[in-house]
Amino acid sequence: MDPDTQAEDSQAIAEQGLAEQSVSEEQAVQLVREKLGIPESSDTIVELDGIGSDGEYVIHAYNVVIDDTMVDQFADLE
Repeated sequence: MDPDTQAEDSQAIAEQGLAEQSVSEEQAVQLVREKLGIPESSDTIVELDGIGSDGEYVIHAYNVVIDDTMVDQFADLE
């Protein structure tokens, strides 16, 4: 087998291995939830933000916080 054919075969095998190991967007979000210990019932939002240039998922986990004192100040203006 010539070196070029062998390199192409090795590349195809590597790509196939990556495809078999890849995870879906939903699985990636779930893996982050599990790693951080965030249950589904939590108010913490865990979502896909995008896909990096290297093909890896960018997942954000965050909480929305409402500062009630600011809400009260705006209510006084009405």
